[in-house]
Amino acid sequence: MEKSDLVVTLPKRIAKENMKKFGIKYSDLPIEGGSFQIHAVRHIRDLASPLHTWLTKILLDLVRVY
Repeated sequence: MEKSDLVVTLPKRIAKENMKKFGIKYSDLPIEGGSFQIHAVRHIRDLASPLHTWLTKILLDLVRVY
């Protein structure tokens, strides 16, 4: 992103924390961004997989932070 002319929508906290690191500019949306829900789905065959259990925990922990 830092060397492109692309636009991305990020949570304010993430954008502000990474402005200097990635040389990005931050500005508020000109419209209300609204809210959304995040759903995680995995196949029943992966319920006993240590890798999928670990990844699910990481994702849930991340979502709880924000």
